[in-house]
Amino acid sequence: MALASRVLVLAEGRLLFECQPYELAHKLGVQRWIRIWIEPAHHEQTLYVLKKNGFTHMPNGRSVFVQVNESGKIAPLLCLQHAEVPVEDFDLLEGDLSLISEEAYG
Repeated sequence: MALASRVLVLAEGRLLFECQPYELAHKLGVQRWIRIWIEPAHHEQTLYVLKKNGFTHMPNGRSVFVQVNESGKIAPLLCLQHAEVPVEDFDLLEGDLSLISEEAYG
């Protein structure tokens, strides 16, 4: 994003579309996820708060993956903070979650 002011996407030598760099992930259907680590004692409450607030999420051991959009990356963290659920750590991930999880754990 720091190197370009526009992106051209080609397939077999044909222009599919043109967009701003920040639009590319959305146009390609790439999902953004935030991985949040929670203490085991707060796991159930975390899942309840995320579901209640309409977040698409997937539990993964001591962490939970939460789908976010570009402008709402902090939203699940704020919801958990408001519900007084302590967050140990978090990471922002981009891409297909199934591919990320296979690479990380496969």
